[in-house]
Amino acid sequence: MGTAVLIDDSALKSVQAKTDESGATSLILTLTDEGQQRWIEATAQNVGRRLATFILGKFVAAPTLREKLRGKTIEISGGFNAEEAALFTRKFQELHPTSP
Repeated sequence: MGTAVLIDDSALKSVQAKTDESGATSLILTLTDEGQQRWIEATAQNVGRRLATFILGKFVAAPTLREKLRGKTIEISGGFNAEEAALFTRKFQELHPTSP
């Protein structure tokens, strides 16, 4: 698939920042029903490949897909700090004011 956009913000229902006990920050992305189907298809077609993840134009991760992913939530960690995670969440809510 090359550098095609597989999932964008239209596939997201909500974005939440989370900090664990050790202070590590992650983002929890909840997909819409359609977004979940797109995610399943995209990951199934790209098993064994790296999936570059960008949020607001910032590169945050490039994990290798080991299997087709079926979940409705995606947790992304690393590549950003707590302030950036809060900014990503705020920007998503500004773009999608009806999201939870």
